[in-house]
Amino acid sequence: VPVIVLMLLVPEVSLFLAQQPLAASLVSIATAIPIILASLRYAMAPYIMAEKPDTGAWKAIEQSKAMMKTQKMNYVSLTLSFVGWLLLSSVLQMMLGSISFVVGMMAQLFLQTWITAYMNGALACFYLTIAQEDGMDKAFAELNKMLRQMGADMPEGFPAPPFPDREESGE
Repeated sequence: VPVIVLMLLVPEVSLFLAQQPLAASLVSIATAIPIILASLRYAMAPYIMAEKPDTGAWKAIEQSKAMMKTQKMNYVSLTLSFVGWLLLSSVLQMMLGSISFVVGMMAQLFLQTWITAYMNGALACFYLTIAQEDGMDKAFAELNKMLRQMGADMPEGFPAPPFPDREESGE
């Protein structure tokens, strides 16, 4: 927003950015980073309001900020894990689209509907996990228990993402 206002008020800035594509790209990236960080910080607000409808928007935002303080990378990892499925739906559309445009679009729409439902369910489970006190630690312990029942053990140092609570307590 500040860059857009500056471009509108100072025409030389617009001219400079139009002539320097690298500078324009850097400015775009620099303005996108705070927006991405804010969206991560506030990602749990809709889930908080859905779980507790009497919670006001500002209170939900504050709770979301507190919940996501140490969970941003876990959230990003979970969200990025769906990129492969989305790429698969696009590839499927291209392959089937060569046979028939309608068949390709229908296949992609079906797959994207399934992916969206799966992704929303996974993000809701993520919310339910981090909403609990020590939710990620409990989920990790449960995963480790299930792996041991199947005859596998977690490698030393797993999980790779840092858990600040665990580091402070010396576990």
